[in-house]
Amino acid sequence: MLTPPILIQQMMAFDLNGLPPRWRKQCQFMSQDLSNERDQPLSVKDWLNEVYFEQDKSSELTANDIAQIGELISRLLKMEPSLRATTTNILDNSWFKSS
Repeated sequence: MLTPPILIQQMMAFDLNGLPPRWRKQCQFMSQDLSNERDQPLSVKDWLNEVYFEQDKSSELTANDIAQIGELISRLLKMEPSLRATTTNILDNSWFKSS
């Protein structure tokens, strides 16, 4: 079951900068619950690799493509709005121009 502590833990895994400072105080009460969780969440890149390449499925994208896509998605998922990439930043990435 997805509980608030698990959701916060997953959000923190997707954003290497962690929680914005103004959120930390509000989320401190969950820190003990987080330490009791067994499973560590996957990064975006690891999650994409696990899902995309599971069970030897035929893949149209390479591992490098998945790594680049994971990096782009991570830039969009920043919890602090001022740190998020804009759509223009993302679309200017060389990965979109090389395809």
